[in-house]
Amino acid sequence: MSLKQRIKSYLENRPESKDSDNELCKLIWTEDLLNMGLFDFTYFGLFYGEGKLSSGYNIVRTRQQLQQADQSLRGNLYKKRKKLGEKRKEAIRAEKAEKESPGYPRLTNRGIAV
Repeated sequence: MSLKQRIKSYLENRPESKDSDNELCKLIWTEDLLNMGLFDFTYFGLFYGEGKLSSGYNIVRTRQQLQQADQSLRGNLYKKRKKLGEKRKEAIRAEKAEKESPGYPRLTNRGIAV
C-alpha cells in the first residue's frame, strides 16, 4: 500500500489524525517499524536517519494534498480556522466601511483632511 493510501486510510478511520500531524506521523512510523518486524522503538532514530521510515515532511505534505482534494478528510481545526477567518474578514469590512462613511476625516497623500 502506498504512503498516500495509508495516510488516506488513517484520515478516514482515525479522526484524531486529521488534526494532528504528530499523531499521523506516529501511526505511519509505528506501521513502518511493525512491517520491518520491529516491536521496539530503540532504533527509531537510526532507521529514520537512514531513510528507512517515511519522512515526516512527506507524511504532512501528503495529508495536506489529500485534505485539499477531499473535504471529508479535514478535521475540526480546519473548520474552526475557517470560521475565525470569516469573522476577521467581516470585521475588516466593517472597519473599512466605517472609515469610508461621511463624517470620518479623510486624508490626502499630503496629510490634509478633506
